[in-house]
Amino acid sequence: MIYFCCDERRRNALKDQGLLNGIDFLEVIDNPSDAYADRQRKLLVYFIHDLKAGALKTENVRIEGGERIRNIKVTKVTMGGIGSPPFTSPPSSPPGGKANVLLVEVEEAGDFSTYTLRLVQDAEHADAPAGFD
Repeated sequence: MIYFCCDERRRNALKDQGLLNGIDFLEVIDNPSDAYADRQRKLLVYFIHDLKAGALKTENVRIEGGERIRNIKVTKVTMGGIGSPPFTSPPSSPPGGKANVLLVEVEEAGDFSTYTLRLVQDAEHADAPAGFD
């Protein structure tokens, strides 16, 4: 499942400047060959621009929402996404690298209601981290 930024003008404004970065789209990894407990527990978050090393940590990613399953805990974030096999980056990714991808691992899969992934400064501050829209 892939979810895109809902405002194309905002996305293009971020793309055309170099000061701020932002989320381009998010992909929920759901590989049918994975154990049921492991499915939909990895998210690939694609950014407009490449990420700087160490720019985002676990405490900078929050997942809100859900109906039956709430308070989804982020357990790990890794820059660069998932290498192949079994996953490779889509054709829109920069050739030879995944510097614009953040792999987000969560404690449990959610239900099929609406969730929002937010970038925050930390648990106490809901504003976006410096350099992010």
